Amino acid sequence: MLATWAMVVGILALLSMGLEDRLAPISIAVPGTSSAEAGELLHQRFGDAVPVAILLTGPRAELDRQGPRLVAALRRTGEARVLSPWDPEAATPALRPSPRSALVAVDFARPEEEALTKVVPLTERIVGETVSEPVEAHLSGLSVIARAIRDASLHATHRAEMIALPVLILVLLLVFRSPIAAALPLAMGAATVMSGRGLLALATEVMPINSLGVAISSMMGLALGVDYALLMVSRYRQEREAGAGHEAAVGVASNVAGRTIVFAGGTLAVAMTTAALLAPGGLLGSVAAGVVIAGVLSVLLAVSALPALLELVGPHLERWRLPSRSRREGGGLVGASQRLIARPAVAIPLVLLAVLALARPAIALQMGPPDVRQLPASDPARQSFEAVQRAVGPGWAAPFVVIASANEGVVSEPERLRAIVRWQRRLARSPEVAAVIGPAAFGGDEEMAKARKAYREAPRQLDDVEGALADLRRGLRRARDGVADMRDGMRSGAAGARRLGDGAREAQEGAAELEDGLGRATQGSRELARGLDRAVEGATRLAAGQRELSAGAERLAAGLATLDSSVRAAVEQVEVFGDQMRGWSELVSSLSEPAERAARELEIAIEELEAMGVGRSDPRYAALASAMRAASAAMTGGTGANAGFIPALRSGQRQLVESMEAMAKMPEELAAEL
Repeated sequence: MLATWAMVVGILALLSMGLEDRLAPISIAVPGTSSAEAGELLHQRFGDAVPVAILLTGPRAELDRQGPRLVAALRRTGEARVLSPWDPEAATPALRPSPRSALVAVDFARPEEEALTKVVPLTERIVGETVSEPVEAHLSGLSVIARAIRDASLHATHRAEMIALPVLILVLLLVFRSPIAAALPLAMGAATVMSGRGLLALATEVMPINSLGVAISSMMGLALGVDYALLMVSRYRQEREAGAGHEAAVGVASNVAGRTIVFAGGTLAVAMTTAALLAPGGLLGSVAAGVVIAGVLSVLLAVSALPALLELVGPHLERWRLPSRSRREGGGLVGASQRLIARPAVAIPLVLLAVLALARPAIALQMGPPDVRQLPASDPARQSFEAVQRAVGPGWAAPFVVIASANEGVVSEPERLRAIVRWQRRLARSPEVAAVIGPAAFGGDEEMAKARKAYREAPRQLDDVEGALADLRRGLRRARDGVADMRDGMRSGAAGARRLGDGAREAQEGAAELEDGLGRATQGSRELARGLDRAVEGATRLAAGQRELSAGAERLAAGLATLDSSVRAAVEQVEVFGDQMRGWSELVSSLSEPAERAARELEIAIEELEAMGVGRSDPRYAALASAMRAASAAMTGGTGANAGFIPALRSGQRQLVESMEAMAKMPEELAAEL
C-alpha cells in the first residue's frame, strides 16, 4: 500500500510541474445575463478579443518617434487591432491627454484562454523591443491585472505553506509530544497538497482552473490531510493507552475514525459540488474542484495509507517523547480542557463566544470581482494601472463595450445610424465618461450620407464596367480571329504570329482574371453595404476604390484608343503592301515585252549560228553578231521601255523583300499595342 501511494504521489507531483502556465484567468461571467449575451454576440460578430492598454510617457519628440514604431510593430503581428493618437482617421483627444503621455489601445484576436500565457508575454516582448528610455511604457488591462493576481495568489499560497509548516510542526509537537506521531499528519498533509496539484493539472484539460482554485486546494489539502490524520492517530493512541494491543488499536482506529473521516470528507465533497452546480457562472467551479480534490485525496490517504504507516511505526510512536505533566494530574491545557468539557453548559457558550469573536471581522468583508486593489502597492501591474488612471482615467484598463445589433435588416440603415450617433454623443456628454469611441467618431451625418450614396452607386458602376469589359472581350476575340487569318496567309511570318497568338491568349486570361476580380469586388461591395457600422474604414476604402476605378477607366479608354490607332496603322500597312504588290505585277507585265524581244533575237542568233561556217569571213557572221548584241541589250541594259530585264527584276525583288519585312513586323507591333 505504501509503495503504491508513493508511486502515485510521485507521478502526480511530476504532473504538477508547469501548472501555473495552464491556469485560466478568473472569469466572473454569469450565463443568461445581458452582459454574457453581449459577450457572446461580441465574440460571434467580431471574433476573439483580448484588450491591452499601453501608456507611453516621456518627452514629446521621443513619444512621436517611438510611438508610431510601437504601433507598426503591433500591427505586424497580424492579430492586433490598434487604436492610437497617431491614427488621424480614428484618433480621439483622450488618447493624447498631454504632450508627454499617449495611450495605445490594442485588441488581440486571441482566445481568452491565451490571455495570460501568450498575449501578455507577446505584448511585453514587443514593447521591450520598440520602447526605450527616456520613454516609459505601462501595460494595463484585464489580462495584465489577471496575470498579476494569478502570480500574486500563487506566491502568497507558497509563502503561506512555508509559514504553515513550522507552525503545524510546533502545534503537532505540543499535541502529541512525540516527533514520530507529529510527523504522520504532516506527511499526510504534504502528500495531499502535492497530489492535489497534479490532479488539478489534469483537470485543466477538461475545465478551466484558475489560481484561486489552486490556492484553495493547497490550503484545504494541507488542513484536511493533517486534520484527518490527527483524528486517526489520536484514536490509535487512545486505544493503546486503554490497554489494547498494536493490531487491535490499528483496527479500531481504522474502523471508528475511518467512518468519521469518510463521512466528513463525503459531506464536504457533496456540499461543494452542489454549490458549484447551483452557483451562477464558473467562478465557483474552480474552487469547488480544488476543494473536492483535496477532500477526496485526504480521505483516501487517511483510510488507506495512514493505517499502513501505523502498522509499521505504531510500536515506535511514543519514542523520543517530550516530557509533559501527566493528564491524571489535571495540569496544563489538557486538564483545563477536560474540566471544561465536563461542564457543557459552560463550555458551549464560551466556545460560541470565541467563534463569534473570530468571525466579527467578516462583517467588514467587501465582496466583489477580482480587482487591482488585491495586489500589493509595490506590484508593477498595480503601479501601471495607477499610472494609466492618473493619465487618462481608469476606464481605459477595463472599458465598457456596448453592442448595437439589428433584429431585422442591417444596422447601417440611416435612421438606425443616426440613433446610435445621438446616443453616443449623449453618453459622451456625461461628466463621468472620459471618452466614447464609435460610429460618431468617424464622421458626421454629411460624411455618412456620402458614404451611403457611394455604397448605393458602387454596384451600378461595377455593372457598367463589367459591360464595357464584355465588349472589350468580344473585340479581343474578333481581333484574335483576324490575327489567326492573317497568320494563315503569311507563312513566312509564322514565328511572329505565334507570339501574337500567345499575347492574345494572355490578354484573354487577364480579362478572365479581371472579370473574376470584379465579381469578388461586387461581393465585397455588398458585404460593405451590410457592414456600414464600420463606416470609417469602409468609406476610406470606397473612396480609394472609386479613384482607382476612375483611373482604370481612363487607362482603359486610352488603351482602346491606342488599340484602334494601331489597328488602323496595320490596315494602312496592308494597303501599302497591296499597292506594292500591284506595282510588282505591273513591273512584271512591263518586263514581258523585252523578254519576248530577247527571245526572238536569240532565236535569230541561233539560226544564224547554225548556218554559220568557220571564221569571221563568213557573210552571216555580221548578222549573228548584231542579233547577239541586241539580245544582250534586251537582257541587261538600255533605258525607258528597254531598261533591261535583269536590273528591273532585281529592283522588283528588293521592293518585294522590303514589303515582306514590313508585313513580318506588323504582328509584333500589333501584339505590343494589345
